[in-house]
Amino acid sequence: MQLYHVSECSFPVDPSWDDRSFYQYRNDDIDVVVVRRPRERDLQTFVDAQIASFRLGMSRYKLHASTKSDRPTPGAILLRHQYETAAGPRYDAFAFFDLFDRTCAFVASGPADRAEVTEHVFERFLKTFRPRELAKP
Repeated sequence: MQLYHVSECSFPVDPSWDDRSFYQYRNDDIDVVVVRRPRERDLQTFVDAQIASFRLGMSRYKLHASTKSDRPTPGAILLRHQYETAAGPRYDAFAFFDLFDRTCAFVASGPADRAEVTEHVFERFLKTFRPRELAKP
């Protein structure tokens, strides 16, 4: 068993289980989500599959940009896109990156008319992200 530490507690988890934990934060109408998944394929293939899923599942989907970056980790892929929801158009800025044995995603999301605020939150993440070493059991 590996011991997990979260803000509220710690608990043992059998190693056969995949860690699919995520963190979500909200301030007014801007959301931030950090997701981690076991790495199952190379990052570009993973991102391509995500974009295909977005195109199928999001109304009026438009990919604004997809670029490679050395932040938050070398080989990261940054995406910006927009789509329609019942509440109006949304704008997302994503960073997909590999960290240790995980594929991670950071997304800042907000109303399309507040894209500059979403971008500010996203850029602050890119500038301040520092990976911490995994705790050894």
